[in-house]
Amino acid sequence: MHGFCHIELSTLDLEKAQRFYAELFGWQMMPFPGMEYMVIRAGEGAVGGGIMKVDKIVQQDRVYSYVEVEDIEAILKKAESLGGKTIQAKQVLPDASWGATGVLETPCGYRLGLWAKA
Repeated sequence: MHGFCHIELSTLDLEKAQRFYAELFGWQMMPFPGMEYMVIRAGEGAVGGGIMKVDKIVQQDRVYSYVEVEDIEAILKKAESLGGKTIQAKQVLPDASWGATGVLETPCGYRLGLWAKA
């Protein structure tokens, strides 16, 4: 109860974002009627979300949504092959039992965190 239930990502280009996330994570997308918005279907048991078209990507200092992945380094490499870039390479947390993180930037400039078991 009171957990995260919906995450919204921002983009300058909905079609470009849809292709990027579908290729990177295998997410399925569907347009939301009447809005410049795509609904994200991330899979059974995963928190869903959406991608909202905006006129400007505003970076907030260290406020990220994190996607759980199996292999941070592989996802960062794949993101770069799709036009994204690595902002923070894989970093094991001080207590490794808490896992590891990384941060990528999408081709439209949105920063997204990655988390994996260490």
